[in-house]
Amino acid sequence: MNLELRSAASIQITQRLRSFVEKKLRLALGRFGHRVRRVRVRLTDINGPKGGDDVQCCIQATLTPARVVTIVETRENPFAAVARASERVSRSVARQIARLYDARRGRASRIRVENQHRALREPTSTNADSGLGDSWSPETKGWQVEPEDPPGAETPLGGALRA
Repeated sequence: MNLELRSAASIQITQRLRSFVEKKLRLALGRFGHRVRRVRVRLTDINGPKGGDDVQCCIQATLTPARVVTIVETRENPFAAVARASERVSRSVARQIARLYDARRGRASRIRVENQHRALREPTSTNADSGLGDSWSPETKGWQVEPEDPPGAETPLGGALRA
């Protein structure tokens, strides 16, 4: 990952700020490895000497399959702006990579539909040990319900069932 850090003339990039930016972006984007080619960070003082929420952090991540993710965050100081923007760029890059993976495989809608159909067809567990008398039968692809005992039949304890 190639990191480029720039700032406006009113914001000085100290060694502490540079190491903070590198650490945050390494933690946020390091898991994507070779998929992130270049990261540009630009810090700008929006209001100048007026004060207020005036430090803007713009992070632009260039991904390997020709995608660019841009996040802009405004906070009261450069550290807070970089921290929040790095969290957001991590989520956005993950979402873009997932979209690329699904588009390549043609899987997005097909898998979702197959999973919905599978959930309707197959139960998550059988009720055989629940004592209900119902069980899933793969041969008939449906639930098999055992008939109830007729009134007056004996129970396993020896008593008669009442109707």
